[in-house]
Amino acid sequence: MILTCPNCSMRYSASATAIGPAGRKVRCASCGHNWLVDSGGEEQGTSVEAKKDTPEPTSEPAEAISAPEPEVETQRPRDPQVAQAMRARREAERQKQKRRRAIGAWTGIMASFLLVLASAWVFQVDVVRIWPKTASAFALLGNPGNLYGLEVHEITAVRKTRDGASVLQISGQIVNVSKREQPIPLLQAELLDDKDQAVFSWRIEPDQTRLQAEQSFGFVTEVRDPPPGALRVVIAFADELVQPKSAVSEPVKHQSEPTTPPVEERGSGH
Repeated sequence: MILTCPNCSMRYSASATAIGPAGRKVRCASCGHNWLVDSGGEEQGTSVEAKKDTPEPTSEPAEAISAPEPEVETQRPRDPQVAQAMRARREAERQKQKRRRAIGAWTGIMASFLLVLASAWVFQVDVVRIWPKTASAFALLGNPGNLYGLEVHEITAVRKTRDGASVLQISGQIVNVSKREQPIPLLQAELLDDKDQAVFSWRIEPDQTRLQAEQSFGFVTEVRDPPPGALRVVIAFADELVQPKSAVSEPVKHQSEPTTPPVEERGSGH
């Protein structure tokens, strides 16, 4: 049945079951007006407010009649080719998003990996000291790992005669190539023959125990009566660190006696 609001003329559709055989009081959802409707759908009076002598039921509240919501019809493509094209388009979009997520993940992984490599390169002295096996990896990259952060430079070797004895005087520089203070290890010196075989070796204890960042200091050592076949000198760092010296030896004095041609020398830093 069709119900019309006496106040604002808004029309509603209601079933006879909802009204019931005894009629029912209804309320307009648009203006809020209340009125009575009998089982035949006819309005009894213009309004509830106007009929003061009609008793109103108190056991049941007025039922609001609201406008029915329009049904939304979902239109599906009837052409199978159109439906297939839409499915393919959605699948392509999903694959595109999947590739974007994968690229983003790999980009993050590569950025983290490069950051680790850059940090290891900058702090390679500390890395090699903590993990000595990484020295070979740095060597493959063209920068052999420096366990000590120090290098030996400017090695010179001169053979002299003093008090009728042959003396080989060797000097050089220890350079701190790192960005922090480093302890100074003992030096390992070797004399090599023409076949690069060691004919004599000894340890050198530098006069300093520590060296500031990017600083250097010189050392001098002598070998009395060196083997006659010694042609080259190799100086590297030993594994032991220098302990505090109880006494410092006197520096080598300039010799007034004539010298022989210098020994061929070679230096190395580790």
